[in-house]
Amino acid sequence: MVPESWVAWKSVAEEPILHVQLLSNRLLLLMPHSLQVLDIVRGVKFAEIKEHTAPVVAISSKSTSQGSILYTAAMDNTIRLWDADTLECIKCLKEKKQEITAMVFLPKANVIITGHENSDLKMWSLDSQEAYLRTVTGQPVHENTISALILVNVHGEVEAEEDAAASGFELVVAGSYDRQMSFWRVTLTSDGTAMAKLERAFLAHEDAADEILALGHSPFGSVFSGGNEGIIRQWSIWGGKVSEDFKGHDDAITCFSTDGHFLFSGSADCTVRIWECSHARQMKCVRFHEVAVQAILVVPDTGTVVTCANDGRVVFWDPQIGHGEAKIIRSYEQPEEFRTLHMMSHMLLVGCESGKIVSFPLEHKAAVVLAAATFASADLEGDLVDDACEAEGCELSLRQLRARRSDASSGPWGITGSERCCLCSSGLATWSKDGQCGQCHDEVLKTAAVSEMCQQQHADFQGASACEHECKSKLEMKNAAWLQQW
Repeated sequence: MVPESWVAWKSVAEEPILHVQLLSNRLLLLMPHSLQVLDIVRGVKFAEIKEHTAPVVAISSKSTSQGSILYTAAMDNTIRLWDADTLECIKCLKEKKQEITAMVFLPKANVIITGHENSDLKMWSLDSQEAYLRTVTGQPVHENTISALILVNVHGEVEAEEDAAASGFELVVAGSYDRQMSFWRVTLTSDGTAMAKLERAFLAHEDAADEILALGHSPFGSVFSGGNEGIIRQWSIWGGKVSEDFKGHDDAITCFSTDGHFLFSGSADCTVRIWECSHARQMKCVRFHEVAVQAILVVPDTGTVVTCANDGRVVFWDPQIGHGEAKIIRSYEQPEEFRTLHMMSHMLLVGCESGKIVSFPLEHKAAVVLAAATFASADLEGDLVDDACEAEGCELSLRQLRARRSDASSGPWGITGSERCCLCSSGLATWSKDGQCGQCHDEVLKTAAVSEMCQQQHADFQGASACEHECKSKLEMKNAAWLQQW
């Protein structure tokens, strides 16, 4: 006799379940005072990686001509490299002394930087030759545990006084319990060796109890810091505060993600708050977890937000900025405490407190959208990309997705143009030079009337009030409702 085993775990009710009835793709649960109906999603497969033995602090990845490589770091003092297709460990780097508390991968320099409990910062090449990051005097910068590391994209943000080769560097920002932030410029020497130079370090949080717990950055040259006080501060990558403090959370800030001009902040108060960055204005407060939110990411091209927490839930949701309440698209549950997220074209990776890494599949059509971003970045031929999309039954061509990802320097669809709508989504929708909408690519034209709110809040506004919600409505009429759902 084959012993029974469970393949999925989900807490669905506080009341006792009296009877269970299966009807096609639905499960009916009878309880003393209610009846619940659950939809069954078949064919969802979970994969687990169990090499780490302590909490996973970060996951990153790199695409190569031979496939993708995963990089993971955990508090068991190991950094592991994985084949992303087979999820097999292909290399392990070991830290001999101090516990690893943060990690970031630099694709251009092809190195890993780790933060440690004793305040050390180390740079690792793939041949395991580690190097400490110090000031020119050889002294460490921080005095307490490194809590956060981020890689800031400075391409296009280099100021005029920078040298001609400045765009060839990568900028790493470290945050620590000592309340300091340090900025490191990583470049390659003529022989291909990565070198790190301290740009500057400063005390970002003045209150002695306000340890830095999370860092984030926007593509427009801002870095965000959050700590125990629940206050978010915005800094320029070139130095100095950019705006007023972002206030609204009732507990410590735990994580960040950005989408254009919007900042998503997770907190120990169990909420995610959405902010419009230029005015430090809170747009929405969302609560889908009953414990502290541990990680947030925004899916490129779709705007879907993913959050995880120690409640064992991963939630995909539509922020619906400017359009009412946020909506849950789907959620996964496992008997684990989740703490970090990373997304690839075909799967979502979640690092756990136990040291496991759980792989969740992405919805079929959503994976095609993410594949479109990969195709576009590889600059493949448009016909090949469109054929791939047509084979999957997508209503929106991948050539249009490529157009939506292009920046201002490559055409009229850039997100940094001055003609934009701030009424819905506060500037996410953009307009081409001939007055067509960049959200749906030609489906909606600008209107003549500029709303009073736009005139009052954005004096330099040159667009009009027709915007993203009208685009989505028209796309739905063309059977592309899946674009709004994902």
